[in-house]
Amino acid sequence: LQLEELVQKLETGELPLEEAMKLYEQGVQLTSLCNGRLKSAKLKMEELKKTQHENEFQAWQEAYLAQ
Repeated sequence: LQLEELVQKLETGELPLEEAMKLYEQGVQLTSLCNGRLKSAKLKMEELKKTQHENEFQAWQEAYLAQ
């Protein structure tokens, strides 16, 4: 929400240059923070998928060997 509000304010074109620059810098910082969180979440999801596949394979292998 913060980023959207910053963009809306900047898109009006009615801000003094100094204020627009400050808002732009805040937007860049927020974007960087969001990208970092997305990257972290993606890595966690990949790890969960890997673990799930390993568990499924192990269960299949145990069932196969039990026959």
